Amino acid sequence: YALAYKSLPREASYDRIIILGTSHHGVGHPLVPTRKNFVTPLGIVKTSREGVDAVLKITGEECLEDELAHRSEHSIELQVVILSWLLPNVEIVPLLCGNPRNWAQDGGDPAGAVETEKAVAAIRAACDGAKKPLIIAAADLAHIGPQFDGPELTQELLTQTESADRSALAFASNRDATGWYRAVTEGGDPRNTCGLAPIYYLLRA
Repeated sequence: YALAYKSLPREASYDRIIILGTSHHGVGHPLVPTRKNFVTPLGIVKTSREGVDAVLKITGEECLEDELAHRSEHSIELQVVILSWLLPNVEIVPLLCGNPRNWAQDGGDPAGAVETEKAVAAIRAACDGAKKPLIIAAADLAHIGPQFDGPELTQELLTQTESADRSALAFASNRDATGWYRAVTEGGDPRNTCGLAPIYYLLRA
């Protein structure tokens, strides 16, 4: 994370940060916001009511049925702590992301599905009204080994996983959402890539 955040200009005047978080326990909607502020050891980070309302205007209030998922989720919280030090007084729009595979047709690309396109439009809408918005994917890559119900870690498995992760990241670096999605889900997401949804929606938005 330090290397990623180092690329942000310290003098940057971001006034709203949209954080797309991994939902490790699953949510039933493509995007789940919360209007609640986040308490950190460095103080309170305020949630942008304007940004959240812009999201809800597109997704509908029903996505708040899963709002309590934020209480047990760490993906957004990790970023908020760092941001509260890097960019004090900035407002956030916290959005937990549902798995885009749930809205894909016949196991293919989720692009074009109604729920997917609503989510993409909502993320873009969350930027409206901000002078300088920033979108962050609170995401990581492979989760492998016995702890994640996988085989024992071997050097061969580690090498294969790193190669596959780098291949997927190459699509992300080229802003190729479809390529990223296919690289991760080929074979049924064998690397248990938690960042599939946040990175996919980031690339689409």
